[in-house]
Formats: sequence, structure tokens, C-alpha cells
Amino acid sequence: MDSRLIEDFSIPELNENLTRLLKMFSKTDFLFPTIDNIRTYGTSVYQYPLATPVSVSNGNVTIKSIAKSSTANVNYTISLQGTAPLLATATKTALYGAVADQTNAVILLIEVPSLVASDILYNGDAITADDLLVIGSRAFLINVRGLFDDSGIKAAADTIYIQYGAHKVVYEFNYTSLTLETA
Repeated sequence: MDSRLIEDFSIPELNENLTRLLKMFSKTDFLFPTIDNIRTYGTSVYQYPLATPVSVSNGNVTIKSIAKSSTANVNYTISLQGTAPLLATATKTALYGAVADQTNAVILLIEVPSLVASDILYNGDAITADDLLVIGSRAFLINVRGLFDDSGIKAAADTIYIQYGAHKVVYEFNYTSLTLETA
């Protein structure tokens, strides 16, 4: 084939096509996540965006695995490992209220297929731009999971779900390799 017959593409056109492809893959990643799509916040301190921001640390918690769930109506099980840091009393009260059970927290980042917060529902509720962290061109929902000890590690909710359009993904959590920091 004569190379003069091949249409030239400009850099902006190539970038636009790449953006379209990445958007398609991000939807696939949302429906079929890997350890790259769900991660912990790392060792940085997160400033939770309340009227008076509070600091939350993730300690050394990491994702041990992400697997298809065997539980009915749950898509994936996220297994955590490490030690969930103890919340300061003021932070606990600001996040969960004075009488809440939560004593510790972990911070998860769950990739969502849109940079637009209004496209995403978390447990049926709209999210705001403060709930998203953009890394490169990828958006992650920030999920601060409050934990407590009740003859085993528990959270206020056993599952969460994230919805994008008609697509809903339900996650459950496994804490068997996680410990809670104590005072």
C-alpha cells in the first residue's frame, strides 16, 4: 500500500482517540477490578474534608487480595492486611459521632469510571468532588472505613456498593489479616 494514501492524524486527534479508549477501559476496570484499581491511601495523612478538616492516617494497611465473592449479590471481596490505626477521639467524634463504635479506620481508594462526581453513587447517595481523588487521569472514590472490635473486626456496614449509570458493583471486606491498633 502506498504510504501517501494513509491519512495523517494530528496529535490532538490521537490524544482524543486515546482518551476515548481509556474511558472504555476504565469502565471495564470498574466492573472487573484488580489490585491496581482498588488500593489503600498509603502512608500519607488524609485530610477528611469536613467543615473543620480532620486528619486520618492509614498506617501500614495494604490490600492483600481482591477476589470474586462467593456471597450472594456481592461482586468482590477485598481482603486487607496490616494494622489499622487508632482514631484520635476528636477525629472519631467528627467522623462518626460521640457514641459511635468505630475506634480505628482504613482509607481505601476505589477506581471509578468517571472524573465527574455526579456520575457516581455510593451506597445510593450522590458523591461530591471532595469524595474523589484524581491520580493522573484516573478517578478514585475515597472510602474511609471505620472499624471496631466486636469479637472480631467489624465495620458499620458489611458491604458497600458503587454505581455508575446502570452498572452497580458490590464489595464486601475481609479483615482476617488485619489487626486494630489499641491505646
